[in-house]
Amino acid sequence: MSDHPKDRGNDPPGSRPDAPAPADLGDCDNGEAGLRRLAREIIYRTPEVRPEKVARLKEAIAKGAYKIDTGSLADRIIAELIRKR
Repeated sequence: MSDHPKDRGNDPPGSRPDAPAPADLGDCDNGEAGLRRLAREIIYRTPEVRPEKVARLKEAIAKGAYKIDTGSLADRIIAELIRKR
């Protein structure tokens, strides 16, 4: 299984046994390794689903106000396919 946050399932934040131990900014040296540790911790503690954002999107869809920028979506899909090659 990938270590990418989108591939980790719906584990509640902090519930994974392989999740990094909590860190405070004090133990983070200013180097790249410390920043990676901090970023990894933030990613693991961020919920997969943000209910407030989902509610806003549902409301916009129900009102017919949600518009998709198809050009931007196509660009992102193509960029992701190229990145995966």
